[in-house]
Amino acid sequence: MQVSTWMTPRPFCVASEDRLDWVAALMRAHGVHRVPVVDRAGRLCGIVTEHDLRVHQQYPSLAAHDAMSEPPIAVRADDSVERAAEVLLERRIGGVPVVDRERRVVGMLTTSDVLCALLDGGEAKAA
Repeated sequence: MQVSTWMTPRPFCVASEDRLDWVAALMRAHGVHRVPVVDRAGRLCGIVTEHDLRVHQQYPSLAAHDAMSEPPIAVRADDSVERAAEVLLERRIGGVPVVDRERRVVGMLTTSDVLCALLDGGEAKAA
């Protein structure tokens, strides 16, 4: 089972210069707990989580790059779901960006996605 089958494709990302209040509003609007931060070329440079927002809540005008977790943890679309599960477990995280060879974000994979993959015995999730 490959990550590409189970990831959420084309997730929204934020720019490293975006303000945290904007990032928080986007995350609420999309109902997500984490968002990849990309550079001007669209390459992954970090991730902002709900925890990062709580830690920096008194500084809403900070840029995403000032609050993001780095270096970013990521998996590749052609990695196995089992390998992605190991990464999530080892790092104690609930989701991870999926990147291509140039580190451009192509998807997001969450613990829930991995559990669905393992419980469904390899049947692809509905689009």
